[in-house]
Amino acid sequence: MRITRFFILLLATITFSATFVRAEELDSLRQDRVSFYVGAHAGSSIAESNFTSFGVDKFRPGWNAGINAGYRFTSTWSLELVASWNHLSLSVQDCCIDYNYFLGSDLKRYHPELIPSNMNGLYYNDILSRTFVQRYGLQVNFNLLGIFDRTKKGPWRLEVSPNIYAVNTHSNLLDRTSKASFQKNIVGWHLGYGGQLFSSYTLTENMLVGIQKICVMQKNFVKLIQKFTIMI
Repeated sequence: MRITRFFILLLATITFSATFVRAEELDSLRQDRVSFYVGAHAGSSIAESNFTSFGVDKFRPGWNAGINAGYRFTSTWSLELVASWNHLSLSVQDCCIDYNYFLGSDLKRYHPELIPSNMNGLYYNDILSRTFVQRYGLQVNFNLLGIFDRTKKGPWRLEVSPNIYAVNTHSNLLDRTSKASFQKNIVGWHLGYGGQLFSSYTLTENMLVGIQKICVMQKNFVKLIQKFTIMI
């Protein structure tokens, strides 16, 4: 998947750079003191599930914002509560055009030769999904660079975070060309679980910038969300 290849290449570059950063004592920039903390984040999002931000016609970045509160036990790991909100505009992936799937008004997918008579709907190629995603959950953060003496006191962090979430999605499906509404207010709550990979650089004592990749597994599908995020 395009989002996965993009993230792996970028993450490899950042991690390679971090190993060559001199591990100086950055007392004025440390965010890993043992303590309670509260923060906020905002940035741009790209996502992939049944539809993708990398649509066949163009790239559509979304936005995200959220808050978090937790306790940092050591420079290596912490536990936190997270609330996050994302707005995404998604369309069909270029790899799926040839299948020519049809989404009926009953929200079931049909092969072209199996479309029931008198069934209204849109072909996947013509669908634009505008989706609002909110997540509320708990995650454990483990800083991999905190293990090594050379990098544990540097400005870089590379965190792996297993998590569990209550996830709400609210989608409106439109005709991609005319923007006419096809299905409105497709809403549902789900239990989501998965993980997060977060590579970041400390800018000041209270601010860092980074890239997140989140995999949220829900009933019947997997959603991958990547964020370019500034955290305070």
